[in-house]
Amino acid sequence: LARLLLRLRIGRGHRVAILADNSLDYVAAYYGCLKAGTAAVPVNTSIDSRGLNYILANCGVRVLIAQSRFAEVVRGALEGTPDLEFLLVDDPSVFEPTPAHVHMIDLPEAAESEDGGSPPPCPAVDVDLASIIYTSGSTGRPRGAMLTHLNIVSNVRSIVRYLGLTQDDRIMTVLPFYYVYGKSLLNTHAWVGGSLIVGTDLLF
Repeated sequence: LARLLLRLRIGRGHRVAILADNSLDYVAAYYGCLKAGTAAVPVNTSIDSRGLNYILANCGVRVLIAQSRFAEVVRGALEGTPDLEFLLVDDPSVFEPTPAHVHMIDLPEAAESEDGGSPPPCPAVDVDLASIIYTSGSTGRPRGAMLTHLNIVSNVRSIVRYLGLTQDDRIMTVLPFYYVYGKSLLNTHAWVGGSLIVGTDLLF
């Protein structure tokens, strides 16, 4: 995925939104974004078209990665998003039609065709933007909290240290990865080589 983004000239400083349930797809999308040097913008999976349109326009998203179950929400959110260039999806047929300025790509097919040789270059530095996480908007319009790679790494190191996490640890993640707590569980256990059991559709 990182190779694909870089081939599309999406990299350092660009924003990539992810609209997906907790899954291997989400994990690949999130770490692929970071590896390519882009800022990952995780999206609440209960969002509607209006809310998604706001996020896409508000932070200038260039790429939206979405699972097919969100096709209706996505189709209703693409107008008025001049920065959006690419829609990466698992089933293009359910997302049609899309505006002329948005190029739809079959993500599994495109990712499979990428060269699996040496790792792609990682152009990011620790003070670069790594993620933008939007607040709930319970007291107004959602606002994007901007996190650098250093923010995320410092948080992970601190949690791993005080919990004493190791590769022998296993955790079942029922909290959504688009939320900071769920993302922290993902990052800390990936860091130490532990195991995550991904619980989908259990609570959310």
